[in-house]
Amino acid sequence: MASRPPPPSSPFQITFGSPTWRFQIQQGNNQQLVLSQWLQGQRSQGRQRESLIQPSGQEQPVTNIETTVDISSSDSPVLNQAPSNEQTLPSSPTIQPATNASTNPFSAISRFLEQNPEMYGVLQTLLMYIPFVILILFKEIYKHTSDILVILALVVTFVHSDRTVQREVSKQGKRELKPLGIIALNIVACVLLVHFLCGDNELYHSLLVFTPNSTPLSLANLLWIVTTTDHILKLFTVLLKGLLVSFPIGFFPISHRGKYFAFIERSSHLYRALAAVPPWIHYLLTGQSSENSSLYYYDTLIGVCLCGIYLICKAYRAARLVTKWKLSMSKLLQSTRYGSLPSNEQLQDAGPMCPICHDSYRKPTFLSCKHIFCEDCLSMWLDRERTCPMCRSTVAEDPKWKDGSTSYLVQLF
Repeated sequence: MASRPPPPSSPFQITFGSPTWRFQIQQGNNQQLVLSQWLQGQRSQGRQRESLIQPSGQEQPVTNIETTVDISSSDSPVLNQAPSNEQTLPSSPTIQPATNASTNPFSAISRFLEQNPEMYGVLQTLLMYIPFVILILFKEIYKHTSDILVILALVVTFVHSDRTVQREVSKQGKRELKPLGIIALNIVACVLLVHFLCGDNELYHSLLVFTPNSTPLSLANLLWIVTTTDHILKLFTVLLKGLLVSFPIGFFPISHRGKYFAFIERSSHLYRALAAVPPWIHYLLTGQSSENSSLYYYDTLIGVCLCGIYLICKAYRAARLVTKWKLSMSKLLQSTRYGSLPSNEQLQDAGPMCPICHDSYRKPTFLSCKHIFCEDCLSMWLDRERTCPMCRSTVAEDPKWKDGSTSYLVQLF
């Protein structure tokens, strides 16, 4: 087949084999060496493809492929192939990457920043201020080093005491008094140390839900007082729970402990929420201007408005806490028996031992799901779960805070 003459705009043409290739060079003659090497590779690949697709003894129609080569930006030419006849050469298989770029969060963020140059500029501006923010942060940490160490000491003491109480509660009648005595001493020593080191902050005003002194509070002092007060109250809560665990089983039955733990925790939530109110009222209501200043009444009006908004928000949360406290109080006055006393036939059908403790029944309890357990074993189980240990049917209410645990949440407002 005769080769197709190149158009006038084509500065360079090469014919090899049967097909005719037309190339448009986007750069000067300094890339011709690279182009010739690439053409030799393409010619060898084309012969291999023809040998694969042409059966022996048959002639296949020749395909003319027009290819435009762009070598303006790299040493390897880029092909744009457009078939002119019905049959084209099969393209070589391509390997897809293992990861999809659309699911990569970093690529999605980069595309978003490319499409929104304004956001990219804002991000660059924010990154410029990071060193200054770090400097200010280090300055404030150095300024309040003693306060931060006090809070860390309270947090470590609380976490250790709470875990110790939960571990001793899970031992039932085999609880040990030595760990409970150690955490009691740690709590008392930590509270006394905070009182003597930071007595000028008058923490006892917040502990007793009193209004602080007349000195205006800064935001850092306010947050320190609220955080420290909250952790001290949580330590007192853990101390009270440890005291209940140390009581003998005959004096304080195991089946009754769960509801007492829940009542103590709900009471602690309510009291801690109220203890944060006086410091915030004092901070919002007290202004920096003196009584003789012209801005005194304006500052007072703004403070009253802010206190009103704070009390409205606080009243909504306090109402929810009071409702939960009343519910825990009603459960405290109710019986803790979850089932009824089984008959002799029911005991014979259930077997000679309790499925929980694998021992003979002690005060057996027959549930509505027709399973029998020891009363103390069932009470300990339902202090952590709400379902039957055998069939997982619901037999109790939410067991939250019945295992002797204390909330880690800090009441900042």
